[in-house]
Amino acid sequence: MFKTMDPLPAGRHRAACAAWHNNLYVLGGASNSGSTAGPTTILKSRINAVDDGNTPWVECASEFPTAKIGAKAIVLDANRGGGNGVLMVIGGRGATVQAADVNAAADIWIGKLDSDGNIPRWNHLVGVLPSNLTDVSVMRSDSHIFLVGGLDIKVIMSFKTQTTETRLKYKTQTVNFTVGQVLTGGTSGATGTISADVDAGATGTLTLTGVVGTFQNNEAITDALGGAAVANGTQYSWGDFVAGEVITGGTSAATATIVSVNDAGATGTLILKDVSGTFVNNEDLTGNLVGFAKADGTTALYQTAQNKIWRAKLDSDGMSLGGFSQVGLLPAAISPINAVAMDRKRLVISDTTSVYTARIEPSGEILPWVTSTAPESKVDHAMVLMQNNDLVVLGGYNGANVKPSCWSTSIEPDGGLKRWTLQSSMITEAMNCGVAVMGDRIFMIGGLDDASNVLTSVQVCRVNPDGQF
Repeated sequence: MFKTMDPLPAGRHRAACAAWHNNLYVLGGASNSGSTAGPTTILKSRINAVDDGNTPWVECASEFPTAKIGAKAIVLDANRGGGNGVLMVIGGRGATVQAADVNAAADIWIGKLDSDGNIPRWNHLVGVLPSNLTDVSVMRSDSHIFLVGGLDIKVIMSFKTQTTETRLKYKTQTVNFTVGQVLTGGTSGATGTISADVDAGATGTLTLTGVVGTFQNNEAITDALGGAAVANGTQYSWGDFVAGEVITGGTSAATATIVSVNDAGATGTLILKDVSGTFVNNEDLTGNLVGFAKADGTTALYQTAQNKIWRAKLDSDGMSLGGFSQVGLLPAAISPINAVAMDRKRLVISDTTSVYTARIEPSGEILPWVTSTAPESKVDHAMVLMQNNDLVVLGGYNGANVKPSCWSTSIEPDGGLKRWTLQSSMITEAMNCGVAVMGDRIFMIGGLDDASNVLTSVQVCRVNPDGQF
C-alpha cells in the first residue's frame, strides 16, 4: 500500500526523476498546470531503506540555466563517473517559445555524481537529440542509450489577410516600363498587365495581373510603349510564405524562421523555429523573401507525437555519446504514447486502450510487437517494469477524472500479459507524475490532481515478490 513521504518544497509535474544509492532526484518540471513556467532547480532527498522515510528535500550543488519541462533522467552504473555513477538528463524544454527554451529540448546534460550524491559539474551536449524532444522515454541496454517516442516541439503562429501578387524582377533596363501596359516575354510568350513598377534604374520589380504563361529567367521582356529589360529570375507569387524564410514583426521586431507553411489562401499557420522576441496580434509579418500577412494572435508551442526509436553508443565513462540513429518504429496504432516502461531486455508501451511489448536483442534489434489489452482506458499515466517481471500502471486520466487506481500484471515469455490485478490505490490521485524505482519500491512524485492542482506530494509503495503492493 502507498504511504506519503516528505513533500516537495513546491509543486511540480512532468519532472524528470531518478533514484540512485538511496538518493531520490527530481529535476525540473512544470510549476503550473499549463506548463508555461518551471523551476531550474534539482532536488535531492535520501531515502531510509527500513521505513521508507526520507530526509527533507535539498537543492543539489548544480542546476540548469533554464527550466526543463518534460525532461527524462537516467542514472548510469558506478562503473562510470569514477565509481559514483553518472546522471543523464535528456530533452525537456524551457518555459517560453523563445529559441533558447525550445532548442533546449535537443540537449543532453550529463553530470558525475560525487560521494554525497551531488552534481558539481555538468557536461552540456548541445543539439545532439534527433529533434527538440520532451517526454521522451529513455533506456540503457548494455553500451547503448535508447530513446522512445516523445513529443517533438516547435512553435506555431496563425496569420490572416494574406494577399498575393505575381511579381517579376528585371535587370539591364534600357527603356522604362509603363503601368497599364501589357508585358510580353520574348522567349516564353507569357503576357501580363503591369500594375506597379518599383524602378531602381537598371533594375526593378514589376507587379503583374492577368498573367498567361510563365515568364522565364534571362528572357527579354517588353511592353507596347517600348519598355525593355531582361527578366531577372522567373515570375513569383509575392505574399505567400515559404519554408526557410525569416519573418519579422512590423510592430514587435520579433523574428523567426519558417519551418513549414499551412496556407489556406488568406489565412493559415506557420511552424517556426529560432524565435527571438514576442510577436503581437495584428502586426504585419514580412518575410525576407516573398511572404507578407498579418499576425492572427501570437505564438504558441506546437507538439507532435513521435513513433520512432533511436539509439546512440555511450563512451567508456558515460560522459559523452555518439550520434543517434533510428533503429525502429513503434506500432502504428500508438498516437500518442501514454507511457513507456523498459529494462535492458524489454520495451513496453501503452496507448489509451492497449499495451505493446517487444524484446530487445543484445545486438539492439527490436523484435516484433505483441499486443495486449490495457487494464482501463486512461492517458497520462505512469508505467514501470519491476525487477521481478511485474508491470505496474499507476494513476492517469480516464477522460472524465484523474484516477488513483493502480494495476499490475506479469509479462509472459512470449510477450503477452497475464491477467491484470487491481492493487491498492494511490493516496492522492495524480497524472503526469514523476516516477522512480529503487529496488522493490515505486516513488510517485508530484503531478496534477483532478482539479488541475500541481502536487507537492511524494508517494511510495513496495511491490512484494508475489506482485502485491
